Amino acid sequence: MKKIFKHVRKDVKKILGRMINNTQSKLKWIGTQAKLMEIVYMLWLTELIVNERGKKATLKEITELMFTVLNANAPKTPTKVINDLKNRKSPEETSILFEILKHLYHKH
Repeated sequence: MKKIFKHVRKDVKKILGRMINNTQSKLKWIGTQAKLMEIVYMLWLTELIVNERGKKATLKEITELMFTVLNANAPKTPTKVINDLKNRKSPEETSILFEILKHLYHKH
């Protein structure tokens, strides 16, 4: 039974890989690396993404996935980018998440 399960998991990984490759060719991030990292960080904070071991996905794993799917160059050290974002002088003026949340709460 375990052999069958392993085989199924390998097939699922192949299918997901093809889906990512097909999506990757169609989608492209046109914003800044910092703005995409804000979104990645928000996803990581939710703790709703798990890796193949069933553990909470790391920031690096989510970064690599999102940047790959969106044809963007991933930062070598995602935590440095996040620390830089946290240390901005006026995050409310430059944060993509702030703008999205403001839009959601001020809808007509």
